[in-house]
Amino acid sequence: MKVNLSVRQATQQDIPTIRKILDGAVTHKLLRGDSSWGFVQYEGEPIETSVANGSAYVATFGDDTVGTFVLVGEDKIWGPQPPEAAYLQRLAVDYHFHRQNIGAQMINLAAAEGKKFGRTLLRLTCASGNAKLCAYYE
Repeated sequence: MKVNLSVRQATQQDIPTIRKILDGAVTHKLLRGDSSWGFVQYEGEPIETSVANGSAYVATFGDDTVGTFVLVGEDKIWGPQPPEAAYLQRLAVDYHFHRQNIGAQMINLAAAEGKKFGRTLLRLTCASGNAKLCAYYE
């Protein structure tokens, strides 16, 4: 099933929803033996920071916020790189909307957002030991 998503930069009002989606993603990952995002709730960069600097986005379907991601111009994990790529971080889909191809659509929408800033590539980082996740992203 394909839903018609749109994305927009997140606002302060989106922070509780983003937190709920990321906390749900932590629970989902923990059930699969992956603690890379925390052990109880999301423990990465503060959501407020990403919203304030304009790098946090939400994906919506109708009136529902179904996912979130962060899009930045550099990622220290990749080391120094020419300014040709946008970096996708913290991609998460609300668990109520799993299995609807939303993650793949969000990746495509993130790439389109990156192109608005002159970035022709989209790079993302995930745990290299998670073969299933790496295959999904490739």
